[in-house]
Amino acid sequence: MVKALIQGLMGKKSNDEKQEALKEEIPDELPPLAEDVAKEEQEKARLEAEKKVKEKEEQEKLNEEVPTELTPIEEKVVKEKPEETKEINKLKEESDYENEGKGAGFFSNLLKITKEQGINRKLLNKDLYKGMKDYYSVKTAADVKAITKKELEDEVANKLNELKLLEKNWQKQKEFIEENKQILVEDEKKIQDKIEELKPLLKKISFYKDAPVGKYFKSKEGVIAKNVFELLNLLKITDEGVFKHHVTEKRNDFALWIKDVIGDKELAAKVNKASSRKEMISILEDASAGKT
Repeated sequence: MVKALIQGLMGKKSNDEKQEALKEEIPDELPPLAEDVAKEEQEKARLEAEKKVKEKEEQEKLNEEVPTELTPIEEKVVKEKPEETKEINKLKEESDYENEGKGAGFFSNLLKITKEQGINRKLLNKDLYKGMKDYYSVKTAADVKAITKKELEDEVANKLNELKLLEKNWQKQKEFIEENKQILVEDEKKIQDKIEELKPLLKKISFYKDAPVGKYFKSKEGVIAKNVFELLNLLKITDEGVFKHHVTEKRNDFALWIKDVIGDKELAAKVNKASSRKEMISILEDASAGKT
């Protein structure tokens, strides 16, 4: 029994020692697993690839913005700060501005002439310093702006476009005037037609105008006519004997009454020429219809 107890204590001590040894072998921080290490390496590789692609795109964009043949000014800027493409474009515009002759200056003009006509030794061998001073001594206070051919062409195009718009408005006004002129002509014709229609009406009015009281026409048979229309009806029922009594070679009672009492001299003259009752009736019927 004592032996078993001693062996038990010895076994317990051995187990405790094994536990202590195991604790010493296990570190506080465990190393990453192989799977985590692989993922981390893949992420690093992906980021590196994206960085290279981005750098390549930026370089290609820079190559597109920077021309292959650079002016001295552009080359200087590219060497100093190749990433500042906006500054390059600005300096290039300023250089073009001067080359077009807009930047007033003695040497700007010489440069322009040389580029366009080639090197002129006689011109360039002169005293250029004195030429520059003379240039500014005769230069007007208000610098005259040089204009390029394209600007002149654009100005001409603008003027032609303005003329085109004015012509369009003129055409509209012309069409409006012509249309209204035609309407005016038509209205004038209508007015003239109405005037012509009015004339027979006025004649008809005189045809039905009553004579003053006491001056009515009275036939041999005692039939009274107050106006020309009633005189016409009187002639239609009058026989030839009564007609010849009022119409003789020396007088025409019907014509005299129409002239002196009714006041229609034109109708009276026509009636006076009638040689028969039938002819006189026809003349009065035309008058009653407004015919001349």
